[in-house]
Amino acid sequence: KTYMNFLNPFIAIFLFLLGAIIGSFLNVVIFRLPKGRKFLGPKQRSRCMHCKKVLQPLDLVPIFSYLFFRGRCRYCHKPLSPQYIIVETLTAAIFVLLYLQHGLDMDFFIGAIGACSLLVLAFIDGRHKIVPDSISLPTLGVLTALQLIRIFTGASSNANSQLLSLLLAIAIGAAWFWLQWFFSRGKWVGSGDIRIGAVLGAYLGFPGVILALFASYLSGSVWAATLLVRGKVKLKSQLPFGVFLGAAGILAFIFGPSVVDWYKQLIGL
Repeated sequence: KTYMNFLNPFIAIFLFLLGAIIGSFLNVVIFRLPKGRKFLGPKQRSRCMHCKKVLQPLDLVPIFSYLFFRGRCRYCHKPLSPQYIIVETLTAAIFVLLYLQHGLDMDFFIGAIGACSLLVLAFIDGRHKIVPDSISLPTLGVLTALQLIRIFTGASSNANSQLLSLLLAIAIGAAWFWLQWFFSRGKWVGSGDIRIGAVLGAYLGFPGVILALFASYLSGSVWAATLLVRGKVKLKSQLPFGVFLGAAGILAFIFGPSVVDWYKQLIGL
């Protein structure tokens, strides 16, 4: 036990560094996928978005390089997008939080895969107002498969109820947005939100998906009202709702069980 207590901080540090590295790759996907550019292969070297200089290893150290060069290209000295350090830091922090909550069990891997995918979807939707099926559909399949493995290889005796909960959550997440898309003919939400809803269901199960939907609409409404008051948008303007769904989904996976337990105690369940 003493050995494990000594080892845990080192595992957390390792996962922070691993998360930062993965976050660096997520940035590549976020920037290149909407433009149809490849992001795997030896010829796909990273370049400065301004001067097109091929970046060297010193320029590509997650978090450190951005801080060391003060958020600028060290060749042309023009400012780089803060998205680089934001995604890298978020991914690193999420990995550590998942480890502190779950250890290195199946829930950690489900949480990490889902969080990485939702980060990519949220940032792409925020930048381009699109939700790529090439991310959402594989994520839905992988998360569903991992959840099924967790359900049927675990020691729990209520596998059937857990399976029903998973299928119900996927159906609720997808149907909620499909109904809005259908009756508004795509004016209220985009079809991509339907896939994100299904992903949230596979990621969070029930009632976690309800919590995520509530949190996303609450935060989205507050943000929209703020922009309206400041005159940044109009009533007919469309917000990239995938940003709020992604953030709410990740927070619901990490903190949702505690919130649900608190609510059950509050109402006496």
